[in-house]
Amino acid sequence: MDTIDGNLPEPSRPRRRLYSPDLKAKIVRECLRPGVSIAFVARQYDINDNLLHRWIREAKASGEALPKYLPNDAVEMAAFIPLRNRSPVVEASSHPVSIELKRGETIISMKLAVADLSLCASFLSEILNASN
Repeated sequence: MDTIDGNLPEPSRPRRRLYSPDLKAKIVRECLRPGVSIAFVARQYDINDNLLHRWIREAKASGEALPKYLPNDAVEMAAFIPLRNRSPVVEASSHPVSIELKRGETIISMKLAVADLSLCASFLSEILNASN
């Protein structure tokens, strides 16, 4: 019979990674840029996003002067650019819309104005659901 003696080595635990204060500050500043996702920054540095949230809280609590955003050539504020719609305006057709539904021996024909299409859609939905 095999037996196990009590002299087994302790399982090794993964060591915690240590981050310098400068690196922490740099990563926290990156998180404060407009439009930047903290989870995205955390993934870039292979850090748990909860840890990154804690660093941000600690930086704020320490009274450290945190920028509202980090100016960076790679990340610039997007400017609003107005666009002109160059397509011609199309007026609603005055011609009626014709719809014909065939289900088995039953035929439903309708002619309606474009403005009534949403009402027609509700009506058809009720009819089709009731017949199932």
